[in-house]
Amino acid sequence: LRHHWGRPDVHVQSDCGAIGQMMTDAIRFAKNGSDAAAKAMNAGCDLDDGDLFFSPKGAGGNGGLLEAISRGAVQEARVDEAVARVLTNERFRTGLADPLDGQVYATIGAEAVNSTAHQQANLDAAQQSIVL
Repeated sequence: LRHHWGRPDVHVQSDCGAIGQMMTDAIRFAKNGSDAAAKAMNAGCDLDDGDLFFSPKGAGGNGGLLEAISRGAVQEARVDEAVARVLTNERFRTGLADPLDGQVYATIGAEAVNSTAHQQANLDAAQQSIVL
């Protein structure tokens, strides 16, 4: 994917639930969480969105990636590469590591969060995007 796009620097993130779907009876691509994490990571996925297969058990994940590393199915260098991409593309370029006083979103007050105007905008968007 990165080669096809000519963008070796971009990070690739799974869809929410996609890594877990690799173990379902319908797909049967992975035997367990460790196998699913290894296959996703080795295929180029840098960030697991939602399943927590890349997160350790102590952080609420299932420890699949750590187990895959322990058994040699994923090289630590591959994990380092993924972490570098995620930090560079998702955190640093978007300003999330900048001081709070320089972050655009830090100036949004609590009164704007879940406001009546935003609720209406969400409802309008949902109603206009319904597809049967």
